Amino acid sequence: MLTPHPDFNRYLENLSRSELSPWRGVLFRSAAIAHASAEDLISGRGAELAGGRWNPPGLRTVYGSLNPGLSVDESLEAVLRGYGFNSEDLHPRVIAAIEVSLEAVLILAPSKAIPEWIDYDEMLEVDWRGENREGRETASQALGRAVASAGEALITGSAVRTGINIALFPERLRPASSLRVIHGDELPD
Repeated sequence: MLTPHPDFNRYLENLSRSELSPWRGVLFRSAAIAHASAEDLISGRGAELAGGRWNPPGLRTVYGSLNPGLSVDESLEAVLRGYGFNSEDLHPRVIAAIEVSLEAVLILAPSKAIPEWIDYDEMLEVDWRGENREGRETASQALGRAVASAGEALITGSAVRTGINIALFPERLRPASSLRVIHGDELPD
């Protein structure tokens, strides 16, 4: 269990005064074949177990990118650098598109002004794995947890390269929101 970040309540309070936006589009996921069923791709179980930049362990989160190439770069960054594996550890991968319709999203991307209460650059640069190993939740994870309490997803720039990512909280979807894996019937069971 991580020590909660002290800014969580401040983030939650600021989010209650912020307008979350609807968002519709397609996100891309890159996953090893063993984890590439349509159900797995939108479950958020992997990030729930391991944590991620925008979620502490225990919070189901689906990570995706708005560009298929970025989804591959992000997943390989996690496998090769994040977990210290090498190219011999790579397994065949699937790239899948997921049609998304959401009602309540915090958008922190270059086209939007970043609220002053968010230290965005620090959130993209922090070694969240190192902080988690030391037993601490990062500010970015606390923000993700706050977004999951108030909304459904967070759209951000990539820490790996230029591009846009989404951290989606599948257990927090509102009734009119939806996820659909495009050609999900062609994926392994």
